[in-house]
Amino acid sequence: MALIRPIKKDREVARLRQGPLVGTSGVRIRYLYLPREGQEGPAVGVAIRVSKRCHRGSVERNRIRRWVREALREWFKARQIPEGKRLLLLITVCVRGGSVDFHWIRGTLGDLLGQVEVAGG
Repeated sequence: MALIRPIKKDREVARLRQGPLVGTSGVRIRYLYLPREGQEGPAVGVAIRVSKRCHRGSVERNRIRRWVREALREWFKARQIPEGKRLLLLITVCVRGGSVDFHWIRGTLGDLLGQVEVAGG
């Protein structure tokens, strides 16, 4: 099981904006595989953005963030990041005019993270 940590540093988020993009209508993921120094730290760094333009209330945005974190935990539970690599993810959610629930997020993230896994080796 890969350890997951939030990305708090602006320089890491800025690096992610240059990374490859996979996405569908509503969810986009930018990702980078970086060399990993040592084996102590988390193998996965995640930044989650939920658009105010698409999801007006803070309660709704926070609920979507919790669902995304839980979907990531489930997805990475059975998978390992390649040895010596660290994965950074920038996940952006903006679903216009549609209802968002945990099952939709879990399915969509599973599909997109499968594409990231194939691309990263």
